[in-house]
Amino acid sequence: MDDLMAMADSGKVRKAERALLELLKPLRPGLRLAGYTLASVSIDQSAPAGELLFVEETGAFLACLLPRLEEARWEIRSERLHLHRKALLGRPLPENSLAALRKLDGLLRKADPDALDAFFRALEEAANEPFRRTRPRLTVSNRVYLRLNEACQFRCIFCNATEGLDNRFMSENEVLEALEQVQADRRDQVVFTGGEPTLVEALPDYVRKTLDLGARLVVIQTNGLRLAEPKYLDAFRGMEERVGFGLSIHAATEAVSREVTGVPNRLETQWRGLENALRRGFGCLITFVATRPSLPELADFFRETALRTAAYPRFRGVHTAYPVPNGDAFAKRDRMPSFREMMAALSPALDVAKEIGLTVEMCESSALPRCIFHRYGKPEHLSILLKRDDLPSVTPTERTKPESCRGCRYDRVCAGVWRRYLKTFGSEEIRAVLPETNDADGS
Repeated sequence: MDDLMAMADSGKVRKAERALLELLKPLRPGLRLAGYTLASVSIDQSAPAGELLFVEETGAFLACLLPRLEEARWEIRSERLHLHRKALLGRPLPENSLAALRKLDGLLRKADPDALDAFFRALEEAANEPFRRTRPRLTVSNRVYLRLNEACQFRCIFCNATEGLDNRFMSENEVLEALEQVQADRRDQVVFTGGEPTLVEALPDYVRKTLDLGARLVVIQTNGLRLAEPKYLDAFRGMEERVGFGLSIHAATEAVSREVTGVPNRLETQWRGLENALRRGFGCLITFVATRPSLPELADFFRETALRTAAYPRFRGVHTAYPVPNGDAFAKRDRMPSFREMMAALSPALDVAKEIGLTVEMCESSALPRCIFHRYGKPEHLSILLKRDDLPSVTPTERTKPESCRGCRYDRVCAGVWRRYLKTFGSEEIRAVLPETNDADGS
């Protein structure tokens, strides 16, 4: 890397290549990622893309960097970049090359924005035409999602917002334009998410604008910390009937909360934020994302939730989610449960929820395949699944159905299994539920 920078300083490297070198300059010299060493940096003007050659003793590959473009090939999608790999000389990609690409993505996320802009401009000049940059796109199923920021007070081990997502609207103009799209599409439920959307000071204005445009309901996905502030909810006064909060609380005890969120002494504040919102008349629900640290106390979490919310009729229940294997949930997949582990805790916890009268739900985007309830749990628990119009929101390229799914009675209403789950745990757990199976669910 030092030699490459010296070449750039001597004028022997083209402008686009120099811009790429400047983008990488904050990274340590002789960059090594997942056992690979950065050997050279160049520009593919036909793509156009920046190309980084990574080598190790038994193989090599090119890491390709390009601005987010419409219909561009990519394996990792950051906020402003697409990254993918190229094999060399017709050889297969080295097995651990994707791990190196993920580490590169993590480092590039910390790059100086000015260096990134210079890189894009240089690529445009090399291509002799402007890029068709990807604009933020609405994530739409039976809801519209607007991702306002990436900042958050927590560092949850399962966070999938650390991997590129389509629906970022971080400037005021982008948010307002997206809201106009919501009106045009006649969507009646809008979800503000992040990061942590309550850290965006303009959030109450965005919510008010959304309601003025005709949205029936606005949901704010939050960790609940700011809801505990005495005056924070004053900005939403008068919106109680049309604004709800989805609080992310993922543990029953402080010790596990700290392990899951990476931040100590916040669990009680989250509960206080929930109770404050309910006391003010807002509808609320909780999302509990299951991880290996938190699963053993799932039944206790249901009991604690029931005690905290018993006096509030506008509490909607607990949304129990399997961690979508993107972002940190995939990088830290040793902390994520298998379906077998999930059911070992979920099945008895659902019996507890039924006994104490607590509503528990799941949705297709973060649910267990339905066959898992037959293999490790109770088929009657399938009644916790949400309505099937969640199914179109599941990205088909990220889910698949193994051969063992053939002939399953749930084929029409099942989105399949996350491909990354299968890479981690295999497909042994997935078995078709044949139509003649006698059970309590009549789907």
